[in-house]
Amino acid sequence: MSVVWDTHRGLDLNNVDETTREEIAAFRSHLLEGREGKFVHPLPGYSVMLENRPDMLKRQLRYLDTAFVIPGEGNYRILAGAAMLHWYIINRFEEGIYHEVRALQTQGAKKEQINELIAIAFMHSGPAGLRFIYDAAFDYLNTYVEPAARARFPPGWAPDPQALESGIDFSHKEMSTEDKRALFDWYEATIGEVPRSVLFLARHDPLVLKGWRCKLEGTMRGALPKQMLPYILINYNTHRGLADGLREAVLLGRAWGMTSAQMSHAVTFAVGFGAGLDAVYVVDRAIGGLLDGD
Repeated sequence: MSVVWDTHRGLDLNNVDETTREEIAAFRSHLLEGREGKFVHPLPGYSVMLENRPDMLKRQLRYLDTAFVIPGEGNYRILAGAAMLHWYIINRFEEGIYHEVRALQTQGAKKEQINELIAIAFMHSGPAGLRFIYDAAFDYLNTYVEPAARARFPPGWAPDPQALESGIDFSHKEMSTEDKRALFDWYEATIGEVPRSVLFLARHDPLVLKGWRCKLEGTMRGALPKQMLPYILINYNTHRGLADGLREAVLLGRAWGMTSAQMSHAVTFAVGFGAGLDAVYVVDRAIGGLLDGD
């Protein structure tokens, strides 16, 4: 029989209908060794499938062979790890947080890059989500060993500490007419329109709008490529099924040079990790036309 799938940590993915105890033992041993004996994500979930439906676990691992690949561009596991760390923080999943911090480290992420991902997640989770970082990875981050390898991002992705700077004067609390104009100008120059969410808050609660923008502009300080932000927002809004949020994130990604394949990948990676195929109905209506070619 010709080889179609690789062996994954001891599991023969060419034969999904039969799984030996030796395969199961090899798989569990590999995961435990990689986690220094800690029984953490994804081993508990995988253990359920190993004992009850190993065929479905093998099918999942086949799926993972495709999930990290941007069609026509290559495998960028670090993008998936960044999106999942954000998602796990939002959803208060302690084991997943620890797992993705370690996975990002193996992909070459510097501590300052992980800190920027945490800052982005803080925008959506507030202190409640960060409490689970404290339990899962506070000590690990304090003793973080910087990887020798450099994180690999798609060509053209690069940091830009000034990318989010709108020109708002944050030295005073009030949203002045000049601040509002600067913010509107930033949106119009960057994505070609002012989002309705921004227009609504500008009318009804400009203090909150300015406070939100103050936080957003502080998230990325030059460690991560700026394109990581729209990638995460596309992924997050696919999970949430928010059409307008998807559109805004895609417009930002286009403005910052992301390809349609990269933005589509932010969508498709969400499909197998919480959103499901049904989420694509909203995605297609919201941004399908924006992704049809570069």
